[in-house]
Amino acid sequence: MMSLAESPEEFLANAVRNLARPGDEALARMPEGDHRPNELAIEFDEAYTEYVANLDQLPSVAQLESLQALDAALAAMSGPANVELWTESAVRGHPRWAELRTLAHTAATRFGWLPT
Repeated sequence: MMSLAESPEEFLANAVRNLARPGDEALARMPEGDHRPNELAIEFDEAYTEYVANLDQLPSVAQLESLQALDAALAAMSGPANVELWTESAVRGHPRWAELRTLAHTAATRFGWLPT
């Protein structure tokens, strides 16, 4: 959830950085509980929605495409057929999460949000 002190861009930057981090590090930044993998996706979804709703100026094409790719990858991982992707073990070592981290790193780099 976005804090009152951060802008929509800061909220999105933090969510993207979390997705770019190694699995253990990303999970450690989420609230305790059984749904930490889900929280990573929910945080990005909320941040991306808030960012788009409050755009002052459009990002570059490359920046926008990187966010769209990240959003599409998360959407492709969703649903009952992919329940095995939403465990802490999967976040740490599943190839789909490795791909997601690469997409997040690309987005963070294009926006100048790395390193953290």
